[in-house]
Amino acid sequence: MNSFSEELLSARKAKNMTQEQLAAALNVTRSTVSHWENGRNEPDLETLQKISLLLETTFSVQVTPAAEAAPAADREQLVRKNKLLKIMAAIIALLLIVIVVLIACGILPTGSKPVNEPAASADAAPLAVTPIMPPKAETIEWYSSACLPTEGMPFVMIQFNENPLRAINNADLFPDGPGWFYTTYLTETNGKPFTITHLRLVNFMDIKNDIFDYDGDTVSGWFGSSTLPPREQFAFNGGFPMVPEIKGIGFCLTGRAEDGTEMEFHAYLPLLQEVAE
Repeated sequence: MNSFSEELLSARKAKNMTQEQLAAALNVTRSTVSHWENGRNEPDLETLQKISLLLETTFSVQVTPAAEAAPAADREQLVRKNKLLKIMAAIIALLLIVIVVLIACGILPTGSKPVNEPAASADAAPLAVTPIMPPKAETIEWYSSACLPTEGMPFVMIQFNENPLRAINNADLFPDGPGWFYTTYLTETNGKPFTITHLRLVNFMDIKNDIFDYDGDTVSGWFGSSTLPPREQFAFNGGFPMVPEIKGIGFCLTGRAEDGTEMEFHAYLPLLQEVAE
């Protein structure tokens, strides 16, 4: 394997993503991802930038051989793009450090409602939105099913800091014992803005599920705007004490594309009955 293929394989596994999931997010075939990881081929610069944003990492190989043969003006433009990509990676790393510091200082609340730690710009004005309710069938199977991107439409990838999630010991967050604390990342990967009109969180219980609904105005209050810009990311935190009745959390994000098309994205986070060391 060359350096890039090793880095890609390591970064993908660190995000708990399969080759199929990465291929779907990039709108390529699984065999294409396999060729990259086996060192048979490398992505072009634009695709490499998408991979870096999705996996939140910077690769040592930034320019393909074809790009090296481009005219000098094109190479200068590529260098500027690479510098911008490195800056973005540094910003993401800084945000993660801030989150860790907030947790250590006990600043983040312990309730089950999300607490905002946005990674996207908060300059945009809030938009008036109409809630779109997700399907009535609340099942783990539905939330666990894959969401596939559509060409020319926004695609929001829902990821977590750890999947499945283990509990942690933190006396400031959970004074009565271990608890689950998660960070949810909402990343637009298809280059199209997506306006969030509704966010539903479902705590899947043994007997009766706990459901939390948030409309577009609430989401706008968290992030400064209910519209997730192209290839940018919103992030929020949540958590609650560890109890044996809870199996996992379902996340359903509904909203609309720029042309008004209604869309939804969902994911499931299993909760492990074990404590991280």
